Amino acid sequence: MSEEIKQRIMDIVTNAKRKQKPGDVVKKLVAEMGVERSDVKKAIKELTSQDKLVFTYYGSSFIELPGGDQQGEDEVGEDES
Repeated sequence: MSEEIKQRIMDIVTNAKRKQKPGDVVKKLVAEMGVERSDVKKAIKELTSQDKLVFTYYGSSFIELPGGDQQGEDEVGEDES
């Protein structure tokens, strides 16, 4: 199950139009896959330890692909006045 969770996290982050908040990814997978929050958090931690994802901070915490390869990354913060 752990590998399935990690693959789904990578799919979400890779295909997202905006950077993803870790809490939003956790909520989505808990609802979608029926897994425990702790399992999703552990999978995110493992992916960051393996350098497959990185945490970034732009007024809030986000997870994204290393090197800013995220689609639509310049969209974050555009709605702020």
